[in-house]
Amino acid sequence: MGTFILVATTACTVPSQSMKTSFVTMKKNIDYGGNPEVLNHCFGLKKVAKNLCFDYFIPNNSNLLIHPTQGSAIMLAGRGNHIEKRVLKLNNDDKILLYLDISNVKVPLSSNIKNSQFSYDKNTVVVNIETKEIKENILLKDKEGNILLKYRIER
Repeated sequence: MGTFILVATTACTVPSQSMKTSFVTMKKNIDYGGNPEVLNHCFGLKKVAKNLCFDYFIPNNSNLLIHPTQGSAIMLAGRGNHIEKRVLKLNNDDKILLYLDISNVKVPLSSNIKNSQFSYDKNTVVVNIETKEIKENILLKDKEGNILLKYRIER
């Protein structure tokens, strides 16, 4: 019972003032390329805390398509012919956040979307993409030009 109360209160609390103070300078950088510790940290939180974190660090009531919504980062292969493929459906989304495991990939990554923002932290990367810039698909390539991810976009 005590563990449940501890988890419930931790997941539902707003960040403390000291936490807000330490992240204030990071928040200013989010719109201009982000800070790796911020967005990558949000993906590691539980559902309610994760939503609060994204709301705090991506202001202006942006509609976010977060992929994956649950669980760990998507593992990119970086070898052979394996390409991560999927169809993403947009529903009035302003931004897409992709959370990827890049431990087997040669970085830096590149995208076919001009203003994609990459936030690297250890073996993960968060790719922040404005949906208005996406035409038909999202392609991510490794340092050598190999396609790692190909997502088709449906509106």
